[in-house]
Amino acid sequence: MDTSIQNQLLPGEEILWEGRPRISSGINLGNIGQSVFGLFWLGFSLFWTITAFLMTRAIPGNDPTAMFFKIFFPLFGLPFIAIGVFIVFINPMKKKNSTINTSYYLTDQRLIIYNNGSSPVFNSVFIKNSGTVQLIENRDGTGNIVFDSIFNNTSANRRSYGSYVVPAYNNCFYRIDEAEEVYKLILLRQEIVFSENKQ
Repeated sequence: MDTSIQNQLLPGEEILWEGRPRISSGINLGNIGQSVFGLFWLGFSLFWTITAFLMTRAIPGNDPTAMFFKIFFPLFGLPFIAIGVFIVFINPMKKKNSTINTSYYLTDQRLIIYNNGSSPVFNSVFIKNSGTVQLIENRDGTGNIVFDSIFNNTSANRRSYGSYVVPAYNNCFYRIDEAEEVYKLILLRQEIVFSENKQ
């Protein structure tokens, strides 16, 4: 267990389960569309920039207009190349690093998503406010446990990571092992908490 999580627990709060998202060793089908789009974007941007550079070399003269086209017209494609590089290379790396740094906890009081990256983000929701719980089983044996309630950032550092807190979900235990057992444990804990609140 990440020892830093102890500082985030409430007095008397007890951890019942902890886990992490399983890192995929194969192709992530959920990212194929984005990757294909990024490759086309990057390829076209490179083609356009190189073509613009070669074509402007043929412009005769050294007057200001000619020099403007020779120098600045090819540079117009650089921001688009940068976007393509981000989509194809940087964004998947950020998602993978976020997944590596993400931990999930079920306590007797809360559901917790904790990203212990360079700027730690602690998200939690009380079980009594967690709402409907849904189990989605994946073909690789993992599962996603999706909660009806959106997690709120309760850390002192209020920086928001959006979807990077958990890849594709900010209200989900994503790609965890033994998901069915964890799902049943959450339902059992919900029943206990709701019964206690009725008394």
